Amino acid sequence: MSISDFFLCSFQELIILIEVYRSKEKKQWEHTRMIAYCNMVSNWQNPKRRPPSLERYMRLDVDRETSEDYAEERMKRLEELQAMYVMKVQRKKELLN
Repeated sequence: MSISDFFLCSFQELIILIEVYRSKEKKQWEHTRMIAYCNMVSNWQNPKRRPPSLERYMRLDVDRETSEDYAEERMKRLEELQAMYVMKVQRKKELLN
């Protein structure tokens, strides 16, 4: 994405682009994790113990990022910061007039 395209994006479009990038990166990590897990299991030497499950071997999801509450908290905080910024800009305009 070029700089001019970045500045022409709305905030919502930017959020969508970030989420798409994160999901793409997660799929790449899942692929890498599967290769590493298959390599570990193929070389498993202990006949008395089973190898760990794939999810236990390498977790990709972080609880905080997957919870909907966390996303809502981020959006609320962003809205608060935007409102504070608008108030500051209005105060500065009033002081200059």
